[in-house]
Amino acid sequence: MYYTTNEYKFWKLLRDKMRKEFILSRIESVVSVGIPDVFWAHRKHGTNGWMELKIVHGKKLRFGKEQAAWIKQHAKAGVPVQIIALKHGPPTGPNAKAIYLWDGKDIDDVKAHGIESSSASVWSSPFEWPEIIGAINKKSCAPDTKVSKD
Repeated sequence: MYYTTNEYKFWKLLRDKMRKEFILSRIESVVSVGIPDVFWAHRKHGTNGWMELKIVHGKKLRFGKEQAAWIKQHAKAGVPVQIIALKHGPPTGPNAKAIYLWDGKDIDDVKAHGIESSSASVWSSPFEWPEIIGAINKKSCAPDTKVSKD
């Protein structure tokens, strides 16, 4: 196992909340170092993408150099990549539990500023899962992308 217990619990939470709308595949590769944790495909629209799962430590997110390079290279090429992070904390208050979502093209900003990055979409507990799922799918398509029905 190459992930932490907290990351595994986060994966299970995402899988349970997203499985009705998405096909999700957890990826753990020792051959292709840096590949994100999850490949997903929307069951109805056919959109797909990659998600790198992170657990927030303080205000920063930790990325291996291979992870950051993979995300940057693929996002630049137009491949949908998101970074989704869970911050543990109490249910309410300034340090409340939260989920953060970034587009992979913002990897340098995320590395530099962590959860204080201005490009983050943020949801505090209790989570609005339909909104989070909608944001994940929205970030998977460029604004001018048309979903084919063929």
